[in-house]
Amino acid sequence: MATHHFEIVTDGTDLLRWETLEALYEAGCTDATIGHNTVEFDREAPSLDEALCSARQAVESVPGVRVCSIRLEPALT
Repeated sequence: MATHHFEIVTDGTDLLRWETLEALYEAGCTDATIGHNTVEFDREAPSLDEALCSARQAVESVPGVRVCSIRLEPALT
């Protein structure tokens, strides 16, 4: 199984609020690094599509969080 690296950019609730961080963890984002409006994944899945779909579903299951875009090659800072 391959590990897929990508970043989800969100809108809405600040992801670094304690309640939101807990909700993301409970939703299955334990393989992610979370910023104020980004969730950067290293997700194992059989395909990139499956990794993207499962990550998007997890992020959007958190109340007040909406996915704006997905970056397949996150910008280096």
